[in-house]
Amino acid sequence: MTSLIFEINKKAKIKTEVFKGSPIYYIDDFYQDVNSVKNFILSHEAPLWKKEEKPSYNGVFFEDRRLVVDVEGQEQVTEFFRGLCGEGPLFNPQSLRTNYTKFTDRSFNLYKDSHWFPHNDSGYTALIYLNEGEMPGTNLYEPLTNPPYFPVREHYQPWVSKELWKCVKNLEAKFNRAVFFDGKKFSHGMAIEDDRFFSEWRLNQVIFFDGIPTHYHGGKT
Repeated sequence: MTSLIFEINKKAKIKTEVFKGSPIYYIDDFYQDVNSVKNFILSHEAPLWKKEEKPSYNGVFFEDRRLVVDVEGQEQVTEFFRGLCGEGPLFNPQSLRTNYTKFTDRSFNLYKDSHWFPHNDSGYTALIYLNEGEMPGTNLYEPLTNPPYFPVREHYQPWVSKELWKCVKNLEAKFNRAVFFDGKKFSHGMAIEDDRFFSEWRLNQVIFFDGIPTHYHGGKT
């Protein structure tokens, strides 16, 4: 049963940091059996994301793939994060969603001078990192121009000059760590600082919330 695969580690501790007036949550050892979660995800095909959009370099210079599938047991994970932020889920609570990213052309990987696609989400965003070891994870940005420059399409113009956006905080990733932050308040994007993801996939699970307070916390209304 997949409900057992997505069991949350009851001994995991929540660490909270307040940044610019907004809580950011860190939960290490999030899943009870993270290897089963990862194996379940890897056993499913993840199509190229937004492959219908043109023009696009997805599948040319890099691969951005998503697994989107409803899974029994995922609702308990969604409910856990809902209890922290008090917002409703943006999608079906059983919706399992992942990010798969891999680079294939070094001349296109402009991390030394640029940031990857600063953007905002609808509300709180949970990321559960599934790569072994530690890595930079996710950057929070502030614009250096007024109005801010937002690229229109991630797959056509993903890199944005560091002269236009400043990284104000890095949310460090490690295997089986969940990070939960206000993706509507903070412009953010994946932190790429080296060539690691030419040889392996950058993999995480993501859960989006809608930004609408429901006054729901920990099972109480």
